[in-house]
Amino acid sequence: MSNFELFRHIDPKLSDAASKAEEHYAREDYNACLVKTRQIGEFLADMLCDRHNLYLMDASFNTALGALSDQVGLPHWVMGIFRNIQQHGNRAAHS
Repeated sequence: MSNFELFRHIDPKLSDAASKAEEHYAREDYNACLVKTRQIGEFLADMLCDRHNLYLMDASFNTALGALSDQVGLPHWVMGIFRNIQQHGNRAAHS
């Protein structure tokens, strides 16, 4: 059983992605883990956009992060975490 099953009631996709990231990490498949972690970041950014009634035509991670930064004013340190996840996930996906 995954450590992330508790997220299932919030969003099954979030729970599944977190469980998969955990599995990849346990198998030492770090690139796949980073790709799944990026997907978790995307889900969280989408959830924040929904919570703040930001309905974006382009649902890309980059667009969501821009809206969260510009329109919601998330703290810089939070945006830094999201950008870090995005960059490392992108790098892992292309290696």
